[in-house]
Amino acid sequence: MNAGFKAFKEKANAGGGKYLKPKDIKGSQTFRIIPWLFKKAISPILFYYEGWVEGETKKDKPHTIRFEINSDGGYDADEDITWAKGDYGLQTPKPAFAMVVADYETNSVRVLSGTQKTLIGPLSEFLDDESKLFIKDWNAYEIIITKDDKTDKFSITREKLDQEDRKYPKWIIDALEDFDFSLDDYIACEKTEEGKGDTYQDVLNAVGDKPSRTEKQTEQPK
Repeated sequence: MNAGFKAFKEKANAGGGKYLKPKDIKGSQTFRIIPWLFKKAISPILFYYEGWVEGETKKDKPHTIRFEINSDGGYDADEDITWAKGDYGLQTPKPAFAMVVADYETNSVRVLSGTQKTLIGPLSEFLDDESKLFIKDWNAYEIIITKDDKTDKFSITREKLDQEDRKYPKWIIDALEDFDFSLDDYIACEKTEEGKGDTYQDVLNAVGDKPSRTEKQTEQPK
């Protein structure tokens, strides 16, 4: 292989893409959860329901459908929906999560999403203000997700950062400069036009912070 092309390939694939699934995690990986926007409100972690339906849209092939959580903790779906069939029965909606994270493995900002119960449980505790694991200040913690390669099960822990380590390092600031993403479109299963998603500046504006690029290292949404 040409040396120049090999170097190009390594650089082009270094970020690993915008999206990350837990199954792609190898061993233990460290992340910083970056609060994002959903319906113009700050949302560190978005919980929802995700299933698969047959035809009619997405060129009449089985495709993903997502539902917001209703007031009863469930979801509202039309009665005439035809659920797609999987290896273990109908693929009716199951609890899921999505969050914007800084991925220390690839030095990039990505969207981590999944339906694994062993991740949803601890993540929901992080958001529950009555839980001992409740995270009030998202700048104060890193999370470590570990995959057991023998069982394909996951565990997640949080690690509190020292005060001086809570500001975003340069690589996160740089990655956020080029990152945009719409949780609203994601839940609606709609593709966001390039450059039309919410940005980190939009997040800062939502909490009333409008710092310069250098100030962003210390002014972060909680």
